[in-house]
Amino acid sequence: MLEGKIVEGEHERMISPEIFLKVNNIHKGSVGYGVPHKKEDSALPLKVFIKCDTCHQPFTGYVVKAKGLWYYKCRTDGCKCNKSAKRIHELFEGLLNRYCVREELIESLKSVLITEYNGMNKGNLEQQGILTSQLKEINKKIDSLEESRFVLKEMSQETFDKFYPRYIKERENIAAQLDKCKLGISNPEEAIQYALSLSSKLPMVWHSSDVGMKEKLQKLIFPEGIVYDRKNEALRTGKVNEVFALIAGLSGNTGSNEKGTNHTDDDLSPFADRTGLH
Repeated sequence: MLEGKIVEGEHERMISPEIFLKVNNIHKGSVGYGVPHKKEDSALPLKVFIKCDTCHQPFTGYVVKAKGLWYYKCRTDGCKCNKSAKRIHELFEGLLNRYCVREELIESLKSVLITEYNGMNKGNLEQQGILTSQLKEINKKIDSLEESRFVLKEMSQETFDKFYPRYIKERENIAAQLDKCKLGISNPEEAIQYALSLSSKLPMVWHSSDVGMKEKLQKLIFPEGIVYDRKNEALRTGKVNEVFALIAGLSGNTGSNEKGTNHTDDDLSPFADRTGLH
C-alpha cells in the first residue's frame, strides 16, 4: 500500500532501521517464503496417508527439478523406499476401482445395503430403547426427590444430599451411553444412495478433485491409511469404510488386501457429513 516506502512509526523502536532492512531483504530473497509446500501437497496427495511396509513410516516426497517429476519416499534413513508419484497414483486409482460399482447395479444394491445396515443396527436400536426407559425412570426419581425436599418439605437436607448426587451421576452415565448409541446416520437411505453414486465414479472423482477433496475421500474410504508393498509393487488396505466394503463384496469385487483379509468400520457414520464431496 505504501509502494515500498518506509514510514517511521510513533511507537518506540524494537530494532534499528538497519536490522529491519537486512531482515526485509532476506524475506524478499527467500524462495520458500509464503504458503509452504502448496505445490508439493498438490503433487503428492497421498503423502503421510501412505506408509512404507518395511519401516512402517509415512511417506513424504520430493521433486527431481531437472525432469519435473515427483516421487514418494519413506522417512527412514537407509530404507531407500521411493517410488514415482505417477505410478503410486496409478496403483491407488486401481485400488479405488475395487470399490467401484457399475451404474446399472446401483438400484439393486441399494435395497441390499439398506437391509444390511438395518441388520447391523438392530442391536443398537434395542439398546437405545432400554437406555431411554432407564433415563425416564431416573428422571422420575430425581423429580420425586426434588418434590419431597423443596415442595412437600418431607425430606431432610441430609437425605436429599445423600441420594441426589447419586441419581444425577446415574443420569449422566445413561445419557452418555444413549448419545453413543445415537451416533450414526439420520437418513441411512440417502447416505447409501450417495455412497453408491460416489462409488460408481471413485477413480474419476479422486483424479479430478483438488488436494483437499482427495484427502477427504482417501480418509473416508480408508480411515487408517494404506501401505505400499515395495516387493510386490502393490497397495494394501487396513480398515475400510463399511459401506464401500459391502459395495465391493456385493458387486463381485472382493475389496480385499494382498493377504485376502478385509477389516471394516463399525457403521455408516462417515457419511453423516458429506459436505464438499458432491
